[in-house]
Amino acid sequence: MLNLAATVLLLVVGFAGLLQYHGPKCLGPYCHDQHVPVGKILQRLGPVPGISPTSSYCYRSPDGALFAYVEGDEQDPADVDAVFISDFPNCFHAPVRVSKADLRTWTTREGIGIGTAEDDVREKYGRPAADRKLGTEVLKLILKGSREGEQLKQIGEERLIYAASPGVGDLRVAEFGVRSGKVSYVLLSNRE
Repeated sequence: MLNLAATVLLLVVGFAGLLQYHGPKCLGPYCHDQHVPVGKILQRLGPVPGISPTSSYCYRSPDGALFAYVEGDEQDPADVDAVFISDFPNCFHAPVRVSKADLRTWTTREGIGIGTAEDDVREKYGRPAADRKLGTEVLKLILKGSREGEQLKQIGEERLIYAASPGVGDLRVAEFGVRSGKVSYVLLSNRE
């Protein structure tokens, strides 16, 4: 009986330790908890290309200081699955359109965006689920169309990742790249 009670206690403590998502819910007009059509986001950004299930839609600000891409969901390409904003080019070997939207206003509801201090991110969202060094293997995952051997700009030193524990079943992820203590990119996605 003691072994059963100890096992139940360990299970309860283990489940209590599962991390719920506590990152931002929105970035610009995209929100995790809403159905957001790709076309709606693209209309805000500028010239609307045809909807494609395999493409990322890439934009830059008119002054070339900020960059964004939007991705459709793999199961339903007409719905947004990820939005990425950065202070460096994030699409390679793909058409990049000039945005009519002011990408500086694409922040989280809490006002976190490009150039925000790392301490402000931690203050708003708490301790990240992961705080890791930013390596070249990550760059290939988050930068669209980069190829082996290309010189990629230094985009940051670390990644602050806000996500739920795997056992929770919540696929929302927010990632903040940090360079010299300031946010250099923000990724909001509904997939692991």
